[in-house]
Amino acid sequence: MKETGYELVWNAGSLWSGGAYGPEASILTSVVLVALFVFIWKAPVRRQPSPLTGPPAESVVCEPSPPLPS
Repeated sequence: MKETGYELVWNAGSLWSGGAYGPEASILTSVVLVALFVFIWKAPVRRQPSPLTGPPAESVVCEPSPPLPS
């Protein structure tokens, strides 16, 4: 890896930057997580029909196939 000679300095307080723990401990991350929780909680969710687990559209009786001739 090549050094560029530049250094990033973060001047925000530990409340905004997460301090020594990192950005996942910041107040901004907490606000975003709460907003996502509320969005998912309020999102309209409807059950979709499933062709594999749902009841058949018509009442079809399954009968065994006749044996194959040998």
